[in-house]
Order: sequence, then C-alpha cells, then structure tokens
Amino acid sequence: MALEAPPLRCRHCGAPASLDVSACDYCGQPIEPLELIKAGSDALRRAAAECENSLRRDPRDPVALVCLGTHLLRQGLFEDAERYLKRAVDAAPTSAEAHYFLALAQAQRFGWTSIFVEECLAKAERLSPESKAVQSLRAVLRGVKALDHGSAQSMQRAIDEFNRAAVLDPRNPYAFFFAAEALDLGGRPKDAIEAYRKAAERLRDDPKVFIKLGLLHKKLGDIQSALEQLTRALALDPNNGAVRELVAELKRRTAV
Repeated sequence: MALEAPPLRCRHCGAPASLDVSACDYCGQPIEPLELIKAGSDALRRAAAECENSLRRDPRDPVALVCLGTHLLRQGLFEDAERYLKRAVDAAPTSAEAHYFLALAQAQRFGWTSIFVEECLAKAERLSPESKAVQSLRAVLRGVKALDHGSAQSMQRAIDEFNRAAVLDPRNPYAFFFAAEALDLGGRPKDAIEAYRKAAERLRDDPKVFIKLGLLHKKLGDIQSALEQLTRALALDPNNGAVRELVAELKRRTAV
C-alpha cells in the first residue's frame, strides 16, 4: 500500500515543494530531500511517500531509492532497506550518501565490524572525505572495535570515539547508542540512560533502544519508568515474547 504524502515544504521559506524540481519556485533555494531523511521519523515518512511517487516515474531515481531505503532501515526492515540502497548505489555509484546509508543497513544486518560495512564506508569516504556524517560514522566504527576489546583502557578509548562521533554529527544516533553501551558496561547506568535517551530521539521506531532503557531503569529500581519504556518497545515489536513477559511481570509488581 502506498504511503499518503502530505505536501513537502521548502525548509528555507515554507512554500510548497516537490522532489520533481531542483529548487523552490518561491525563494530559489535548492530542494534537499535527503535533509528530510536526517531530520527524523515524521519528516522521513513524508519524504518516503513523495519518493514512492518519484520511483513510479523513474525506478532508478537515486534520491528516491536512498529515501525509501532509509525509511525501511528506520522501521527495522533491514533486508528490504539493503535492497533499495544497493539499487541506489547501482544508479548513482558516485553518491557518497547512498554508500553511507548502505553501510548503516549492512551494519544492522551483518554487524558493525563486518567487511561489508567497511567497504561501503570506505567508498563514502573517498567520495566525500569532508562529510561530517561520514567522519562521524567512521568514529563510531573505531569505537565499536575498541569496545570489543573489553579492557578498561579500550573502554575509555571507545567512549572518546563515540563522543567524537557525536560532536562531528549530533544527528548520528549510533554515537549515543554505543556510548550508552560503553557507559553501562563501565558501571555508569545513569549516564547510560541519558545517552540512550539521546539515541531514542532519532531511533524512535527501534525497539532495542527502549528495551535497553527499560532494563536500565529496572536495574536502578525505577519500576514505573522501566514499565513505560518496555511498553513502548512492545508496541514497536509486539511479537517479542521476552519483552511481553517482562511487561507483565512489572505490571504485577506495580499493582501490589
């Protein structure tokens, strides 16, 4: 079923906009649909709906393919996302943006230290070495590799890399997500909760973030907050039996 598409608007002047044109008819500023992709879930849904229509006209439209691939990625449909993003790379092999998002999709499918992720990110770096988003993703990968070592020294190195990633691109949710993991492993659960909350601002459709938040609140004895976060996770992933059982347990405890 096609998504309904509320009209896009120019981010510069607010006038009605379309992906069919390269610049706003009113203010002349360029239309940048990929900025909508980075803006968050609601904007991404609008952009995805518009891009569905664009693909009907041109099945090789790389902007539309990247947009829909990223939309599927946010929904946790990683194989479908990878398929669209591979088509985007085939249609526009010099698009750093396409390689960047394909790296994200493959990180979810094969793991962050996968050779597939490295290959895609390396291509994005060659195509756009000045991109803060690409540099931020590289810092995340360095942090994940340091985190895998497990020593106190490598743990601090990982946190430093995740902090660097967040400074380079504050919209990169994985900088905060993995920083939270490192902080939790380092015995700093309250700091980990704050980092997970920042990640959740961008990963609002990802149940993993809310599961992590729920478990941390439970560990700290904040049962009501744990229940809120796990209930949200269950709404996003209703087939998760383990979370359903945990929600039921917490409801019994709060009813006493």
